[in-house]
Amino acid sequence: MAGEITLSHNPGETQKKWRRNFGITQTELSNHLGISPSVISDYESGRRRSPGILIVSKIIDALLTIDEFRGSNTARTYSAMLSDGGSFGRICCICEYSEPVSLSKFVDRIGACVVCGDADVTIYGYTIIDSLKAILELLPDQFHKIYGRSTARALIFTGVSTGRSPMVAVRVSHLKPGAVILQGIEPAEVEAALTAQPGVDAALAALVGDRLLGFVTPAGADPEAVRRQVRAVLPRYLVPDRIVAVAGLPRTANAKRDLAALAALAATDRDLAGREPRPGTETEVAAILAEVLGRDRVGADDDFFAFGGQSILAMRAVARIEEAFGVELGVRALFAHPTVTDLAAHLEDQLIAAAPDDLLAALLDGEFATPAEPDEERAR
Repeated sequence: MAGEITLSHNPGETQKKWRRNFGITQTELSNHLGISPSVISDYESGRRRSPGILIVSKIIDALLTIDEFRGSNTARTYSAMLSDGGSFGRICCICEYSEPVSLSKFVDRIGACVVCGDADVTIYGYTIIDSLKAILELLPDQFHKIYGRSTARALIFTGVSTGRSPMVAVRVSHLKPGAVILQGIEPAEVEAALTAQPGVDAALAALVGDRLLGFVTPAGADPEAVRRQVRAVLPRYLVPDRIVAVAGLPRTANAKRDLAALAALAATDRDLAGREPRPGTETEVAAILAEVLGRDRVGADDDFFAFGGQSILAMRAVARIEEAFGVELGVRALFAHPTVTDLAAHLEDQLIAAAPDDLLAALLDGEFATPAEPDEERAR
């Protein structure tokens, strides 16, 4: 820390970066040092000449002491980073900048678009991560590795389908990045497929929260029918989680998709508000997920990971489902099918594939919601 601050071309900005990394305000730091907050502000803004190594060392001691009072969470995290730098093959690349870079320029340079949040910040590096591999293979205490030397960085998640796995990766650690960039979702391709469907006049696709949603006109369009049709022409990871039929597609004055208005439309859509699971497999799966998540209920279209699910809970949920239904799923099934409806459909496919011929016929006829035990089935 001391070396980076004193050798930096912009010591004040680097000092501010480390203060923010520790989650300490200017007032907290100045109170600990017994000086005015304006002194810290002047150093960080460059209004006051760069402090010497003696003052820098006192500032660093203050940051570490304040962090120690809070439980040393940040210091322990950085200590683990230095003691074990292995990426385990899940972190594709870590880049550190010697000087801060404007996030807005970074976004323009890589051809990304801002979905939400403020791009008027600076970053000190970026990390490219295979988020699904990271969730499946990194232990919870290893997620700090994605932050490199500073949390003031862009986390670039590759091969993203809906944004769920990146959000899980971010939530696992108490550290938070300066920006999250999702690579792999192409709205234009989704919109073209939606617009090509019978009964659809126009369409927009957008990430709302951590779900990929499709908005279509007219309001009388059948969302479920449209989704079934696009599943036949789009890769699985580009199929929207839900389709919302609306009277008109909101756009900004610059003719870009109005993300705030789309989010508002999604919030008022009845299907997205928590449809009840259908009796049978969906109801049983929903009950298991709700219990694992510690919630009163889970709706048919609720996302397991959007409600606090993470890798350990996913393994617990899958184990419970496998025990209840007597079929092997594997934790990847929950990552690939994180809603009750999709997971129940996948589970029924596995049950049908594993069922004997007589039970298979009954399942296809809808007689049973779950497979009977072998002895019970023979008795029938």
